[in-house]
Amino acid sequence: MKARKLIWIGTAIALLVVPPVLNWILRSPAPFDTPVVGQPTDWLTFWGAYLGGILASIISFIVLYSTTKQNHGSLMIQIKEKSIREIENKITSCIEQFDFPQLYQISLKSLSHISEQEIQREIDRMNSLYSKVSTYADIWGICHDHETSNEAKDFNQKYCECLEGFKSSIDEMTRFLIGQRDAVQKGKPFDVPEMNEKIEKYKRNPSYYTNMYYSACRWLQSEREQLKELINNHKGLFNL
Repeated sequence: MKARKLIWIGTAIALLVVPPVLNWILRSPAPFDTPVVGQPTDWLTFWGAYLGGILASIISFIVLYSTTKQNHGSLMIQIKEKSIREIENKITSCIEQFDFPQLYQISLKSLSHISEQEIQREIDRMNSLYSKVSTYADIWGICHDHETSNEAKDFNQKYCECLEGFKSSIDEMTRFLIGQRDAVQKGKPFDVPEMNEKIEKYKRNPSYYTNMYYSACRWLQSEREQLKELINNHKGLFNL
């Protein structure tokens, strides 16, 4: 902005100073009685065309520079907006993988009269859930391990902590179900109180999930602030 003002101030001064200076030079006698070819009006025409060409070139350069900078700024803004949308969608998908209700929404018809097959079905569902979050985590790591911003690094750390906690919860539920399956095979009843205790535990989102969520919010906020800065820094050259 300071450079732009200096350009315009310099141009204004030149427009005010050059005409009287040129008029004084043309009306003054040549030094040392040097012969001068042409009349003052001829030289005035020459200098008018010469200086006009220089001024037109300068204005053309300024307009070209401004247009190029505006186009570059617009492109950078579009890229940043697209990047924010992609990050937001990926973070949303990432968080949705941690479906804690899946840990306690057990499709058992009657816990007091549970069959071995029904327990095995729930064990298979836990294994499938574990495989799903692990696969998504591998994909996320490949795509985002290169992130350099502090907010992105913090989210990746919180994401890993949440992943380990979620997988640990799946392992805990799977071990419990396997134990109950073996107990049912031996004719023992399903441990309903312990099952209810685990259900209540999983209904409460653990702290590492909350930490990941707020870390995601900070990352997106940082990206939006960068977008705002881009917009402010790429205003028109003539907006003084």
